[in-house]
Amino acid sequence: QSSANFGDFSGFDNNPYDENSHGTLVSGVIAAKTNNSEGIAGLAYDAKIMTVRAFDATGNAESDDIANAILYAVENGAQIINMSFGETFESYLIRDVLRYAYSQGVVLFSSSGNNNWNLPHYPSDQPEVISVGGINPALSKYGFGNYGSMLDISAPGQEIISTEPAKSYKTTNGTSMASPYVAATAALILELKPDLSPAQVKSILQESALDVGDNGWDVTYGAGIVNASAALDAYT
Repeated sequence: QSSANFGDFSGFDNNPYDENSHGTLVSGVIAAKTNNSEGIAGLAYDAKIMTVRAFDATGNAESDDIANAILYAVENGAQIINMSFGETFESYLIRDVLRYAYSQGVVLFSSSGNNNWNLPHYPSDQPEVISVGGINPALSKYGFGNYGSMLDISAPGQEIISTEPAKSYKTTNGTSMASPYVAATAALILELKPDLSPAQVKSILQESALDVGDNGWDVTYGAGIVNASAALDAYT
């Protein structure tokens, strides 16, 4: 069953309620329950979600709040961190805390961004982070999704139905929705093989991906589209 831990580095009130709804949409893709006969089921519906809020109601955050939130998650046992946010300027503070998280065996994911460009984007461009692009229902690149040499893999990012606060649902678009699909696949992999390193998890995800576009890795899709079934086949 899903459970939660809590931390709030935005309002400093120990109440990490999702004032913006973005985090709830992301979490629903990963771990919406399947046994309550309501709404949707997340890909890793038995995964535990650690609720750590660094962003305010407007969807903005400071680098130190983000870094503190990541550090809190690492120190409290998170195995996977999904970061469905980004900007064009690199924060050295966030870079350093991500390096620490990676050294502790945490698998890191981030959305590639929604600018339809190949310019720098962080934290997805950090080498320790698995950068996730978006695809549409026709298995082509999501129109606004970023691409480029740092892209690792792609996942559904258009017309995604997920959860919102107050027991409602919403259809939305963006690489923010793609990244949690890959993070959820990683959760399923680690459920079977908990001792895998971040590099090994990344290798499994990329080697099992559905190859679209140019043969092999390419700047539009990375290694291809995440394939949870193929990723788990080696262990079942």
